[in-house]
Amino acid sequence: MKRISQASLLGASLMLLAGAGWTADDDSHLDVGKETRQWLELQRSGSAASETERPLSADAANRSYQRYVETHSYRIPRSFTEEKQSFVQD
Repeated sequence: MKRISQASLLGASLMLLAGAGWTADDDSHLDVGKETRQWLELQRSGSAASETERPLSADAANRSYQRYVETHSYRIPRSFTEEKQSFVQD
């Protein structure tokens, strides 16, 4: 008999649990993106924003911008390999 891995068992369990809450009469799965739109509107409106200003110091802003600029010195990889968990430049 083949040995079933714990990861396979966990994956199968999660799939069963995910499907258990859905019924044929449940249309909630059809409104894809509803929560995303709600979060974006909350961000856009600023209604949940803190009233306390937290300005960035000049030193922190300069370091942050420098990190941003340095990201452009690397080529964008053509693919990502799962085996090595690394990017391939090919």
